[in-house]
Amino acid sequence: MFEKIRSILSAWTGSAAPPDAPDAHRTGSTPARPEVTGAENGGTAVGQAAWKEKALSDFETWLQDLPEPPPGSSSPDMDACDLYTLLSEFTALRQEIRMQNREQHRTIAAIGTLAGDIRKGMDDLDEIKNDHRRAAETTDLLARELRAAAAELRRQVDESVRQEAEKRTVMPFLDVRDALMRGRQAAREAAGRRRWFRQPSPETAHLIEGYEMALRRFDRALAAVGIQPVNAQGRPFDPATMRAVDTCSRGDMEKGCVAAEPLSGFIRGEEVVRTAEVIVNQ
Repeated sequence: MFEKIRSILSAWTGSAAPPDAPDAHRTGSTPARPEVTGAENGGTAVGQAAWKEKALSDFETWLQDLPEPPPGSSSPDMDACDLYTLLSEFTALRQEIRMQNREQHRTIAAIGTLAGDIRKGMDDLDEIKNDHRRAAETTDLLARELRAAAAELRRQVDESVRQEAEKRTVMPFLDVRDALMRGRQAAREAAGRRRWFRQPSPETAHLIEGYEMALRRFDRALAAVGIQPVNAQGRPFDPATMRAVDTCSRGDMEKGCVAAEPLSGFIRGEEVVRTAEVIVNQ
């Protein structure tokens, strides 16, 4: 570096440093300013050259006395820090900040969307819980209704079985009642016939009373299981409970009414246990 500075100054002064220039930097002291005599200051070329050589020697000594820079330190390159470079660096920094801001906005928007999805998921979960609770309540209600329906069905089945069993049990006794009805009718007809010089037998009256007593007991027994006789005699013909087996023509009775009931009919509520066989007046 010193040699470079020396060559520059030499080129500026137009002369080289004398070989016998004193090595002032070895003495460790700063040389005094060269004194130029009046003869030398007279403007001669020799005097000016000597003065320049002395100034160059003193500057070199001053440079040698400067402290060395600390290891690892370097001065900034001031030539590179011009206004264009500084503006370019600021522009790049601004673009980077803008990109970071956009990325941050995207991240915040993504976080907001994720938070909204989480809230929607929580709402959906609550709705699912409510649906599950309502479904559980509906299931419990249906289970209770099914149990009640099963109990009612069992009751109806038991009632139907009971009624069918009673019906099958009663059916043979209806024939017995029919026989009693025919016996009572025959006894009445026998008691009603008049003969010369003979009165009706008292036994016939007791027989009729016995038939009527037996029929009343039968009717009470049937009523205990809900079975009632149709009693079609003298009533208008009802195809739901009666079946016409014959017709007749009577002037003392309206047309379409039952003149006789050869076979009695029975009902239980709305159910027809046995259809009555009747003779209809025409």
